[in-house]
Amino acid sequence: MSVVYKAKQFEVPPEVQRDIGKLMGTISELERKNLDLSLKLKQQSELNSSIPSEKSQTELRIEKEHKRIIENELMELKRMMLQSDNQKLISMATKVILSFIRIQIINLI
Repeated sequence: MSVVYKAKQFEVPPEVQRDIGKLMGTISELERKNLDLSLKLKQQSELNSSIPSEKSQTELRIEKEHKRIIENELMELKRMMLQSDNQKLISMATKVILSFIRIQIINLI
């Protein structure tokens, strides 16, 4: 059993056709402007991200300094591992004393 629907055909008044044409033109124009603005925003975003800010440069310098300090401490610990037991105890005691002094200096600041 198949049912066939017959659609009524109706005429669209000329005013409505004109309004639809204007709306379609407006929609096309807005889509074009949206695309242009999206491209400009993307370019601006890429430009801003490619130029490091002064703050990020400072943060990078600080991070590099922290990395250098940690690498130096790591090398010192590796060197201590290769020393004799007595030398290790002396080195560890010295590190503890130096760390304690650093903490005191930081607390004074």
